Amino acid sequence: MEHPELKHSHDLLFRRFMIAPELMADLLKNYLENLADQRMVELLDLTRLKCENPVTVNDLLVEFRGDVRFSTSFKGSKRKSNVFVLLEHQSTQDPDFQFRGLEYIVQKYKEFRESTKGREKFPFPLVVILYHGATPWTHLPKMDELIESVPGMPTGLLNYPLILIDISELRPEQFRGHPVLQVLLELLQLASKNRLVAEFERVIERLKSVRKDPRIKYWLTSISRYALAVAKVGKEQIANAFSKIVNKKEAYKMVMTTAEELLVQGRTEGRVEGETVAWRKAVLLALGTKFGSIPKGVEKAILSKNDPIVLESLAVRVDHCKSVKEFAEGL
Repeated sequence: MEHPELKHSHDLLFRRFMIAPELMADLLKNYLENLADQRMVELLDLTRLKCENPVTVNDLLVEFRGDVRFSTSFKGSKRKSNVFVLLEHQSTQDPDFQFRGLEYIVQKYKEFRESTKGREKFPFPLVVILYHGATPWTHLPKMDELIESVPGMPTGLLNYPLILIDISELRPEQFRGHPVLQVLLELLQLASKNRLVAEFERVIERLKSVRKDPRIKYWLTSISRYALAVAKVGKEQIANAFSKIVNKKEAYKMVMTTAEELLVQGRTEGRVEGETVAWRKAVLLALGTKFGSIPKGVEKAILSKNDPIVLESLAVRVDHCKSVKEFAEGL
């Protein structure tokens, strides 16, 4: 079976970065061109953003979804979560996306009704598309355009708030926000236009300002996997670009030993097993270092995971959790 990194390269990179609430907040603050969209987002408390589905892929690597789901609330609200945000990226245009978003909202509302037993109002739905295709997305049909109607019939049927962020034609100086968000968006854009190999080093230079961030190695490793899988950027080119962020020896070691190189080129079951064990240890070490003791149930759940990509996602989740209990909810 083809490995997900080859089949879903854009999706995996997107999810590895966009599960971070700080990057989601920056996306909403810096990339909305429509005034009505800006005013709507201004009503949200972006400091309460919480990713609800941080795991990258399921254990069996069978079903894959590129969406990322957040919860938040309106400013001044006493409810911890009365808004849910679906973020999905698209490298191709989908004229039926309004219907797809509606499907998600209905499913979310069914789950909400079952969990609350009708005691609370439904949360406000907001769907955001991040589009990075080769050509601009000039028209996204509303539900009215997809439904048969005649003059005099009601309009606005089944419409819901949907924000389209089209970065396909942004110039380098137009990428804003957190440097990591800028790098992510430009990597996706350039890969869609088959220009990433030519401009890879320039993009990576954006990370100089965050070179001392403790997450820098994770960011670079994720970028290395993506570049090797989707754009065929050479190992030497990646290492040279990284050497401007970390020391040259570390940059070369990072690229040559990155797990994704093994995933892309093929590996034995023994290598997979060895990497799985290593990631399990990494997750447990990260939890123990940050929170101290680890509940037996949480430890058992981590040890039951058998895919290194899933475990990698859990290791990243530790950074974004404020307690072991919050981490356990994601398991």
